[in-house]
Amino acid sequence: MDHAFTDQMVRADPSLREAAEKYLLDYKGSFQPILEARRVLQEGIYELNVAEIRTVLNVMRADTSIRIEYEPPQGNVIQFPRRQRLVDEQEVTKAKPKLEVPIRSRIKFDYGTSLNRQAQVIHDIDHEGTEFAYKRAGARTLTRRGWEVFWYDRIEVKLKWSCSAAISRQPMLLLVNAKTAGHMIMDGYRRACPQCKKVADA
Repeated sequence: MDHAFTDQMVRADPSLREAAEKYLLDYKGSFQPILEARRVLQEGIYELNVAEIRTVLNVMRADTSIRIEYEPPQGNVIQFPRRQRLVDEQEVTKAKPKLEVPIRSRIKFDYGTSLNRQAQVIHDIDHEGTEFAYKRAGARTLTRRGWEVFWYDRIEVKLKWSCSAAISRQPMLLLVNAKTAGHMIMDGYRRACPQCKKVADA
């Protein structure tokens, strides 16, 4: 391709998401954002958003080991919206009911930290307070055929730290086991959250 993939292209063509996910599963490189996206996809932590799919596609463009032959769908020029417009609750109910089912599960990691450069501590994960849910939701997207409702399923995880500190955007979180957390603390990369320790010692 002569130009980069855009968010509009990802929204307009579901096959691009399928191609990106297949590339993630076969990825053999070491680019950290792609490795993190692959982990999220494999573990079903959440559904990759449009921006993340677009990033994967543009990494594919730069990958000399594969060849991309893609032509955007041809048709009348349509001004696509910047974001998907969510269907209002009444309209969704008519088309297909929303679904949200709580799930009894547990994250296999006990510690987590933000990947933000300003983050300084590693928190204990509150397994009792962390919630899992299977969700089915609808989004209304403008296509060449007009407005259409696209349904998608996902596993939603609402993490909670033991100290109840606010959690940043979940794609920016790193979850680790006790051994890795110990190395991060000994190397001075992070320090243990004192509030989480108080909760654990209480």
